[in-house]
Amino acid sequence: MGTLEPSITQSSAEPTKPPPNNACKLLTAEEREDLMGISMNAEAPVRPANGTQECVWTRSRYESAQAAIKVIALDGSTWALQARPQIARALGVQAGNRSLVNKLEQALADLSNAPTELSDERICEIYFLYSEAYGLQPTEELAFYGSIGAIPAVFAASCEGGRVVMAGFGEYGLRGSIAANHAAARLLDAATGRAAEVLREADADADDEGTTDDEGTAEDGEATDDESPSPEPSTDEADEADAEDEDS
Repeated sequence: MGTLEPSITQSSAEPTKPPPNNACKLLTAEEREDLMGISMNAEAPVRPANGTQECVWTRSRYESAQAAIKVIALDGSTWALQARPQIARALGVQAGNRSLVNKLEQALADLSNAPTELSDERICEIYFLYSEAYGLQPTEELAFYGSIGAIPAVFAASCEGGRVVMAGFGEYGLRGSIAANHAAARLLDAATGRAAEVLREADADADDEGTTDDEGTAEDGEATDDESPSPEPSTDEADEADAEDEDS
């Protein structure tokens, strides 16, 4: 997954404005302001995994980031090509759960043998299986906790229609809560509704670049060591959210 560049975690007199980014069309300025209560229009530099569309917003490029919003989208077929290391790691996490291990081993075999031939449905099955290995319920929308750079964050993720989408927000002092989960889910719904168009535009831009690039590059869809985004929740924060849900 991409990370925040040092220039937005440290005050900079002359921050560099990143180039146009298709992923930044996944959420509107109004949606971001409604979430955080302040404008979040400064696009931060990101380093997304191969084939992944990613955008991160903060309040300003001229001050240290205290809050951030992040969205990621990619084709399920791209995720499948990059997911083997993540499934292998999940096998280690679930070494004592034979039923889940068997399913993960079959998923790893599918990803190793013919990842480009997997159906959208099977890719999403594997995605949710991976999520289950980290204690998440395999539902259409997953909520989990992580970070945006050094900022604690809550995310929601989905896999449907052949697309993996993840959206979330963070701020210092954020704690797990049902309200935070619901807010992340609203971001996800908005981003998911625009993901197909954004990914089509990104593919078209990549094709245009390919026709003008004289130097050889890796073909689209080629597996790399970069890892595509998948939920690996912070167990403590997820437990806090679960406890709040039970109390409510």
